[in-house]
Amino acid sequence: MSTGDPPWSLDRPPPGHGSSGDRAWAVAAHVGLVPLPIAVPLAVVLFRGHLSPYVCHQAVEALNFHITVVLAMLGCSLLAVVAGGIVALPLVLLTATVLAGRAAVAARRGAWHRYPVSLRLLS
Repeated sequence: MSTGDPPWSLDRPPPGHGSSGDRAWAVAAHVGLVPLPIAVPLAVVLFRGHLSPYVCHQAVEALNFHITVVLAMLGCSLLAVVAGGIVALPLVLLTATVLAGRAAVAARRGAWHRYPVSLRLLS
């Protein structure tokens, strides 16, 4: 390794933020999209957010995204009733699942992740 090389490489990722417990709570907030989209990240913010800025940031990001997904699903449901737009609902669900999965992987690494598409309702 020369002096110009970063202290990390592809086989060794850069050091992350937060302890392993913090990263586990952050992952739980993102993965909470599947069972309870708003309740899980909200619980993480309320019960663990004050203990770690990293957990708070990740849980708020997840909460904003999950609220966005729920609103999009409601919009798709209304569209399906009015215009037969039943195709949009699976696309929203698939996209939300992929983005939440990417966020969970980033949180596991300790990265400060922001969703590319999300209403910033809470900060």
